[in-house]
Amino acid sequence: MKKWYQTKELIGLSGLPTTTQGVNVKAKNEKWKKRKAAGVRGRAYEYHITSLPCVTRNNLNPPSLIELNLTPIIIKQRLLQLATHTNDALIKQLCQQIQQ
Repeated sequence: MKKWYQTKELIGLSGLPTTTQGVNVKAKNEKWKKRKAAGVRGRAYEYHITSLPCVTRNNLNPPSLIELNLTPIIIKQRLLQLATHTNDALIKQLCQQIQQ
């Protein structure tokens, strides 16, 4: 899992400004953990993922089903519960396939 992101990688992601300057200003105001970007001339920085807004972190590294504690059995149970309370044909079809 990647831990450091350059400003140019963060521009326009959920929860972040759409310009380099905007991202850098936000990072400075919120005191994000940073380091100088390796192999880049000038004032290019990388920001640590733990400093980024939660919505941005989840966009960059979405949690896995295991991290969300969603095992196949739990997913099956939740889909079956949902199928009993909906008229959505697709959900009912999925649940039928799961039961087989």
